[in-house]
Amino acid sequence: MNILFVIPIFNDWASFRHLVNDIDATLAGFDGSATILAIDDGSSVEVDRAQWAGSAFQRVARVDIVRLACNLGHQKAITIGLSLASKRDGVDAVVVMDGDGEDDPADLPRLLEALARRQAPIVLAHRAKRSEGRVFRVFYAIYKSLFRRLTGVGLSFGNYSAMTVAAARRLSFMPNLWNSLPATCLRSKLPIHTVSTIRGRRYEGQPKMNFVSLILHGMQAITVFSDTVLVRLSLAAMAVTGIAALGVVIIRFSGSDWMIPGWASNMIGFLALSLLTVLFGLLSTSLLTLQERSNMPMIPHLHADMYVQSIDTLVE
Repeated sequence: MNILFVIPIFNDWASFRHLVNDIDATLAGFDGSATILAIDDGSSVEVDRAQWAGSAFQRVARVDIVRLACNLGHQKAITIGLSLASKRDGVDAVVVMDGDGEDDPADLPRLLEALARRQAPIVLAHRAKRSEGRVFRVFYAIYKSLFRRLTGVGLSFGNYSAMTVAAARRLSFMPNLWNSLPATCLRSKLPIHTVSTIRGRRYEGQPKMNFVSLILHGMQAITVFSDTVLVRLSLAAMAVTGIAALGVVIIRFSGSDWMIPGWASNMIGFLALSLLTVLFGLLSTSLLTLQERSNMPMIPHLHADMYVQSIDTLVE
């Protein structure tokens, strides 16, 4: 099996070196070879080529650095890497993983085995146990619940995945891939298989993603299902307003002595006005979303190359 790895990197070249060593050791019992695409997302720190001089690996046949013209962010770097991977010849599987060690290379055999058994064209690593702090876990649980209620599907996995080249090519033609790989996998309608994993330890340094970045990351995944979200919000707004109006009517005819004359009609009028305001806002947003679909979107497979400044070989 010839495997192509897509690994986004921003300055953390020391961790990337550890990761390549661990990937090579993990694949020692596999037939075939591995090629690694390090997607340099506009790093301000250059890789130390002296540390890689004379490197000899057992399974890793080649390490290329894809330098992007500017910093685009984690998800967009992955998108460009997947688009490039889908165009390579002689590749049997594409693996996407982070370069800091939190996507444990020890889980690779199970991901690749599930893919080789053709359980699904996309195999995703599901974190069976979170190792972050309690506050993070609470907010993450709230986010997963909100995501399911807004989109109708569950999202319990990240970018760590293995897929066929055909699946990578299909994803690379979906504009939503720019926003979120996991959500686009769900939107693609391709069969998905999950493998339970435990978060690995970072090789070096501290996580770079802060609280605001995490919120933006979650919102990007929700935007992949923007049409579904708009319909569900519209139905929820009508349901809440209807229930509130029904409550006003019940109280109005309950014969309570404390009611001010005319308050019920005022409340119903206020609720109707609020509902119309919300519905017009959602309708306008829906029409804009549908209008955007008629425009030519940025398709990763066709437009990713414009962001690539150069491709340099680090190891061969």
